[in-house]
Amino acid sequence: MVRLLYFFPSDRAARPERVATLRQLIKDAQEFYAEQMESHGFGKKTFTLETDAAGEPVVHRVAVRRIGMAETHSVNPWRVVCISIHSP
Repeated sequence: MVRLLYFFPSDRAARPERVATLRQLIKDAQEFYAEQMESHGFGKKTFTLETDAAGEPVVHRVAVRRIGMAETHSVNPWRVVCISIHSP
């Protein structure tokens, strides 16, 4: 199952239009995979998405701490993301 994560700076609000864009992009990707699988003789198979009660893809919003340019050279940005996800 594919789950969508929307990372945004913790000093700003999540942008609703980005959530809508992510939902549409993942649905387009899902359909593309189904079409390609079918065209290559595997049947119309694709990945499953985490969806809400209305059948729309769920987008998990994750606020992360901004890292400065000086930190980008000394800190692994993915570590910052992981710490942000797991911290209360």
